[in-house]
Amino acid sequence: MRTRSRAAPGTPYAVGPLDAQAVERAFALVRPATTHLDLERWRAFCARRDPAGRDMRLLCARDESRTVRGLSGARALVHRRRGPILSCSLLVVASPLDPTGVAEALVNALLAAARRQAHAGLLVTTRLVEPAVAGAIASRGEADGDGAVFLAAHPPDPPPR
Repeated sequence: MRTRSRAAPGTPYAVGPLDAQAVERAFALVRPATTHLDLERWRAFCARRDPAGRDMRLLCARDESRTVRGLSGARALVHRRRGPILSCSLLVVASPLDPTGVAEALVNALLAAARRQAHAGLLVTTRLVEPAVAGAIASRGEADGDGAVFLAAHPPDPPPR
């Protein structure tokens, strides 16, 4: 999943791969959500690369001052009904002023990656994000069970008039 680190149109957030300089800053976002993860394990997780390409790709959203405001993780898989998709099981936002904007920037970057890779779409697990963010994501897609929302990479054609 290649993603450029530049601000998404209409947002002040640059989204790109989690680089080595941001690993420790991103740990501060992930740490509250888990009790079993320490910094060394996080570093190892970020550095791990699966030769078969099944590793989780980490993206971060940064504001104009290059502060990490959000983190997402997704991997390609084959969904039982939808076929090839990107599955986002990690979505963490640390922006008290604009949590929905940060989440939208990350989701848009992942959805663009799904399109480039000819996937059916993006499945986002929303049960661990704050309600306003979950609601914003849910309004763009369809429920897929157990707190997940599916966003089609290529929206269906409108009905004929």
